[in-house]
Amino acid sequence: MSDRSDEDATSDQRIVLATLGRAHGIRGAIRARVFNPETTLLDPGCVVRISPPDDGEVDASASDEPDYVECSIVKRTKAGDGWVLELAGVEDRTAAEELTGATVWVARSALPPLEEGEFYLADVEGYAVFDDAGAPVGRVRKVESYPTVDVLVIARDEGADVEVPVVEGVVLSVDNDARKFVIDREALKES
Repeated sequence: MSDRSDEDATSDQRIVLATLGRAHGIRGAIRARVFNPETTLLDPGCVVRISPPDDGEVDASASDEPDYVECSIVKRTKAGDGWVLELAGVEDRTAAEELTGATVWVARSALPPLEEGEFYLADVEGYAVFDDAGAPVGRVRKVESYPTVDVLVIARDEGADVEVPVVEGVVLSVDNDARKFVIDREALKES
């Protein structure tokens, strides 16, 4: 039995900000697929956690050591549809190549507080979904992140799952306390 409260467990939740791709140049820069290009959590000076790529192997000798390292962002630049990150301690191409496939994340407790009408995609699984006429649509089964847009995958009360883009005009409102979305019913016709 754990002495940690549910709130403590939630604050330890990993919020993945990016996945690391191939090395970029010879000085340790690395390409990154960033899930929220507007995030300030990857600004220079911010401290993030990096977990190694999951190779599917389980280390039977694993200790209580964390499966991540903390480092700070030195520099970030936009590169096409992704970013290039420079991380403290990653000084050359070989070190950057070792991080290919790694995840960049922060603990939930590092996230800024939400403003009215905002939500974190990591929180919305299970939210009830209603259309703008008040009719129930279903529940959010998961969130998919495509290169151009994030979508709510909604398990419909009747019929097959439907994907709805998380964009203004489609997602009309969110109530985090009630765990509920209201979406434009026209978006359902287009799905």
